[in-house]
Amino acid sequence: MSIKFSKLDKSNAKIIYDFLENGPSDDTIFSRATLYAWPENHDVCAYIDKDYVLIAYRCEAGRRIFMSPLVKKEENFLKAVEALESHGTRVISQVNSWQAELLKDEGFELRYWPDRSEYLYLPEDLIELKGKKYHAKRNFINGFKYPYTYREYNGSEKDRQGIFDLFKLNMEVRYENEKEIKEEHLPGHHETLDYIRSTSETEIIAIGRILDDYSFFNVKADVLEIEGKIVGFTAGEVLPNGIGGLYFEKGDINYRGIYPFIDNLYCKTHFQGVRYINKQEDMGIPGLKQSKESYYPIQMAKLYSARRVAEQPKIK
Repeated sequence: MSIKFSKLDKSNAKIIYDFLENGPSDDTIFSRATLYAWPENHDVCAYIDKDYVLIAYRCEAGRRIFMSPLVKKEENFLKAVEALESHGTRVISQVNSWQAELLKDEGFELRYWPDRSEYLYLPEDLIELKGKKYHAKRNFINGFKYPYTYREYNGSEKDRQGIFDLFKLNMEVRYENEKEIKEEHLPGHHETLDYIRSTSETEIIAIGRILDDYSFFNVKADVLEIEGKIVGFTAGEVLPNGIGGLYFEKGDINYRGIYPFIDNLYCKTHFQGVRYINKQEDMGIPGLKQSKESYYPIQMAKLYSARRVAEQPKIK
């Protein structure tokens, strides 16, 4: 079977979302923010069939990494895998749970990716924050007494610069915290200073692309202002699969309770009625993991890599 991949461009975006609307998934790996905004995702190519979409990274680099196929119906998944294997691949990345079960039966070896699996929450939990487990969150929110304005990003240069300044402030706080940990020889996970700088700069590039092409990315980006200064920023979208994806959340920690406050405001404003709220992965960073777990996820959108280890297949 001959498959010709083409460079992923904006003309593919609607087709991908049409598949996503009908496909069984809870993750955000096919969101426009994921596929089009992040710098490392710019060497991406795709093959689109009536029954499935195949996407690969590092296409021009010559060593392709294939995502698990996007399908509208589960019965088309193994057909799409067969197409991938005809193209020569033996490894598939970002495989979700139901796909993993099928691939295991077909002779693939599965490896769970805890650092890349995504946190899922019931919308009513994050909107209402009921019960003893959310007591601390409610206290932070109730104690947030600053006079504020909460609104959508307005596309102005002032808003754009205010958002960038907030991202840079976040980078500086992470950087100084890590320096203190190293200087005091404190225990725990250590992010390298170069890693902090590189990931923060990558984030700034990604959010810049989203703000530059706001309508294309389908996001809702909100800012929290105090005395005319942006001190909180949140961005996400309601995906066609009914998932509320929360992609960015930045706050000025000089304002106590800023993170629970903007998180709750955003969920109330944009995620009423979604199936799940997805806060994406923790990337293996303990502080991020602790933060996401503090909201008590209902489950994980588990992701795996799959490698062909058995003889060629029972796929029909």
